[in-house]
Amino acid sequence: MSVAVRSLFILIIGACLSTALTVAQDKSSKIDWKSDLIFLERELPKAHLNAFHTMSAEQFHKMVQELAARSDKASDRQMLAGLMKITAAIGDSHSGIHSLPANLRFSVVPLNLYVFADGLGVISASPESRDLVGGRVISINGHPSADLVQRMKLLTEGTNDSTRSAFVPTRLIRPELLFYEGFAAAPDQYEIVVQKDGQTFTRKLTMLGRQPDGSPITGGLSIQPLPAANSDWLSAAPEVRPLWLQANNKYFWYTEIPDQNALYVQDNLVLSPDSGQTFISFFQEVFQRIESRGYKTVILDLRLNGGGNNMLFQPLKEAFKSTPIFQTKGSFFVITGRLTQSAAQNFTTFLERNTKAIFVGEPTGERPNHYGDAAAITLPSSGIEINLSRKYWEDSQPGDPRLWTAPTIPAPLTLQLFRDGRDPALEAIWRYVATPPEKQ
Repeated sequence: MSVAVRSLFILIIGACLSTALTVAQDKSSKIDWKSDLIFLERELPKAHLNAFHTMSAEQFHKMVQELAARSDKASDRQMLAGLMKITAAIGDSHSGIHSLPANLRFSVVPLNLYVFADGLGVISASPESRDLVGGRVISINGHPSADLVQRMKLLTEGTNDSTRSAFVPTRLIRPELLFYEGFAAAPDQYEIVVQKDGQTFTRKLTMLGRQPDGSPITGGLSIQPLPAANSDWLSAAPEVRPLWLQANNKYFWYTEIPDQNALYVQDNLVLSPDSGQTFISFFQEVFQRIESRGYKTVILDLRLNGGGNNMLFQPLKEAFKSTPIFQTKGSFFVITGRLTQSAAQNFTTFLERNTKAIFVGEPTGERPNHYGDAAAITLPSSGIEINLSRKYWEDSQPGDPRLWTAPTIPAPLTLQLFRDGRDPALEAIWRYVATPPEKQ
């Protein structure tokens, strides 16, 4: 089974409550980083199915030795930042830091950022920063946002650039991490410049504090395009949300679009909830509805699907192969995106090879053939758990070199489209459907 990368969605939510506290914690922790790095260098190649499919063994050794050489003078979280670079260099979405002791996690400023097609934007924030919400990030600590995005991707685990675009915002809101990478003058510095509606806002933000157990407060932090549920953070999305943002807290759901004679199906996990309808019974209901209603168009939205259990869609394969609408070009559309990963990629690759699906949206966050089924090793002194892939899923042609499944119809999301509540993927589908077949 291919395990979802949902664990990556909440990676490294820690850092300092204050500079003084950071120093005190780092000096008292007494982590033996050199022994941890010796353990990592010995065990990682044994634990990963093919640890050097992206980086070479020589590169790995050099990175480990350089980090070990800094261990006597570096703080614990500075060492963690170096470890993040090493795990990011593995080059697959299932391999990376899985679990951290509470005091090692980096604190965050109260923002959610998103890498849009036209730049970095603020998609949600705490009420105190409401004027930044919906604005374009020009710089952080005086550094252009585009430069920061590219540099911080080096500390972001992922299979491809699409994956890293999904997760890099979680690195950009951690002041101490920016400090260690040379993008801040102090561990608690965070000055952001945002342009919005013709105005420029410059704001110094303070990190959220810590819980009694040492874990950082995260507020509305979320890898989803909306703030975490039950938080008071404000969203840049309008009150009337497009379909893809209306129920992204559900495992799966569907709705009819009568004026298009279409069925819209959103699947956000390849999993069954603890109670209620199962994944298999949900799709069986979808198939029955398609058969009875005679839709002209069916849309399957996988853009927010981080994966799950790829065994669950095995019983559904024959229905996808035999149902006429899935085998009719121009009638079946699959929306993908940067969060389409793991078992959702297995699902996508099956649909690509066995249906007439037209793919719309963004490139997936996974290779058609990819590493997965991760299990963790634990660094003995720090207690950091690192997931490492144990299996290679070759669902596409052997040797398929593609970094992702690219959309047939690209539909990039811009900040303004997000603010306006428009969905470029659905709009692209309606344009295609309205185009005479001879012009397609």
